[in-house]
Amino acid sequence: MKRKNVFLIAVLFLTTALYAEETDMALFNELSAAYSSGFYPGAVEYASRLQSAYPDSVFAGRALVMEGESLVRLGRSGDAEKALEKALVLVEKDLVLIHSCRYWTGRAQYAQRNYRGALFSFFESCRISGTDGQYYSSAALYGARSYYALGRYAEAAAPFGYVVSNGSRFSPADYEEAVLKLADSYNRTGSYRQTTELYGSFPQDSLSEDVYGLFSIYAGDAYLGLKQYRNAFNLYSAVLASGQKKFAAAALQKAYAVSSEHRSEVGTDAGTVLAQAQNALADSPELVSEFWMRLGIDAYNRNDFAKTKQYFDSAGGSATDAMKRTMALYRAEITLGETDAAHAAAYLEKAEKDARLEESGSDYEAYAVLMLKYAALQGKWNDVKSYAAKIADPDEKTRYYTALAYYGTKDYETAVNIVKKITADDSDAHALALYARSLVKTQRISDALPVFERLEKSGKMDDAARLDYAETLLLAGKLSAAYDQAVQSGGSDAQYVAGLAAFNSRDWNKAETGFTKYRSASPGSGKYQQYALFYLGYSQYRLGKSGAAYSTLSGFADKYPGNELYWNARITAANAAVQNGTYDRAAEQAEEAVKTAPDEQSREKAVLLCAGIYADAGNYAKALGTLSPYTMQNNQFGMKCSYETAQIFVRQGEIEKADNAYQKIARTFPAEDLAEESMYRRGEIYYTVKQYGTALSRFAEYEKQYPD
Repeated sequence: MKRKNVFLIAVLFLTTALYAEETDMALFNELSAAYSSGFYPGAVEYASRLQSAYPDSVFAGRALVMEGESLVRLGRSGDAEKALEKALVLVEKDLVLIHSCRYWTGRAQYAQRNYRGALFSFFESCRISGTDGQYYSSAALYGARSYYALGRYAEAAAPFGYVVSNGSRFSPADYEEAVLKLADSYNRTGSYRQTTELYGSFPQDSLSEDVYGLFSIYAGDAYLGLKQYRNAFNLYSAVLASGQKKFAAAALQKAYAVSSEHRSEVGTDAGTVLAQAQNALADSPELVSEFWMRLGIDAYNRNDFAKTKQYFDSAGGSATDAMKRTMALYRAEITLGETDAAHAAAYLEKAEKDARLEESGSDYEAYAVLMLKYAALQGKWNDVKSYAAKIADPDEKTRYYTALAYYGTKDYETAVNIVKKITADDSDAHALALYARSLVKTQRISDALPVFERLEKSGKMDDAARLDYAETLLLAGKLSAAYDQAVQSGGSDAQYVAGLAAFNSRDWNKAETGFTKYRSASPGSGKYQQYALFYLGYSQYRLGKSGAAYSTLSGFADKYPGNELYWNARITAANAAVQNGTYDRAAEQAEEAVKTAPDEQSREKAVLLCAGIYADAGNYAKALGTLSPYTMQNNQFGMKCSYETAQIFVRQGEIEKADNAYQKIARTFPAEDLAEESMYRRGEIYYTVKQYGTALSRFAEYEKQYPD
């Protein structure tokens, strides 16, 4: 009915305009009638005609103000601002009109999102009129809105507070908007206490349900800011309990966050809240499943794996395939902790297949990363390489496992190239150790040592890496440093390396200690047992512990006849027995050394030792029998055997035989030092037995042969 009346009035206006005399007063009256009836297009038309026909009319300024307001109401804010700018010049002495003009200018600017300009206009409107002005309250509300839109929340609080304190002057919608924005402004400026006090001043039935629900969330945020986590949680939970679906998701998210991050203060598990909220979220089952999944992930990060599995189970059938794939990753890691890498890999492969994982999918890499890890833990190096090729952006741990795979397949150069990229900050001890080991394998000892030093300085060097460091120092000939590192490392192998470093330094006491500790720590099982036993015996020999040395070395030779140090053990055991005065044992070891010598030089050494042992034991026949096969050789060894034979003849008192043996040496090997020695010895033996004539003859021959 009202619309019909407006139409009739419009027709009447137009008809009147055609026939009536259009004086400025008549036009203004028509304008006022259209304006008062809410026919703003007509008001704009009459205002325009009045300004065109009577630009100097006393009604011109008021008409422009009315036109500006009408244009604002019609949504033509730009035109309105222009009209009101003209009006302001014409009504500069009329405070009431200036008040109106400023207010509607502000409204036009606000509509155009010129919030700074609007603030000035609303401020001027209020300043001119005072609190009694027609638009004062509305200007205060729009001023608050402008501050809020500009993010000037501290300044928005005061005018919003005015609206809240003078609610009767505003519509319910504007009033409730002011309540919410005032609370939000307090929160954004850290005035949390004011938010909670404001919330406490409103009974639940004083606001509409939706507004009170959002107000409660804001109040919960304020309690969170005040670190009153239990109060915050209670408010979020209350919104969930109210059944307001509009805010259920936001309230659940916030309740979940505060209960997860402040479990002890809240005292209620987020899972309990989620279970209670399922009815409110019945039409969003996937959202509920997502929160169950997130709860499970949080529990996993707390190492509460039982809760993790419980929450993942609760996600149930509403979980999307993407959620199932995500949960499978965490379940696989739990399986790894409970069993081993093989079981974890088998579970993950099946679970991801059931959840329709595709290699082209965005979540495939996460699967590949774990499968690569499980393959590495099982030593399946080719599988590691295969998965690595499918990972576009590997993290450092994945790079480490990939480098380990190349190391495991003896491609040490590739291992170096991969692992050196993840050792810049020395944070990953395993990567540094692998880098150093790989450098050693590529014979870059001098490059490996600084890497080991970096690892040691990081304070993260474990026993295995320290042992590798000691071994590398040993290879580099840094024996003292190698020993120091080895004794700091745990494990029996470290004792062996310490013993070896001391052995090569000829520190026989430390060597004996190291090898003894190694053998005691891993009797019969250590990979260096054979060598440790030999080096122990040799160290004892060098320390003069001839009895212990003989026992250790002969035991080594008896136990490990195929070892490359077998001959060394026999020959050293023979020497130890000699020192100990047990010539029969010495001869036994020496004879075995003769039989098993690995080369001719070693055999010659064993023959001479064996003959010497028999001679020292007074068994000259055995001694001569040992040497006899070699005295006919026309070489250095034959010469030495002949000389030793001559020496034995001397000890037997067989002077003539000794003289003949010495003479043979001098004639056969005239250029050798031993030939000169033999010539001299010919005279000496006769002189010793007081056959001075013969002695003088032999010395004369010596002087003639060797005049210098």
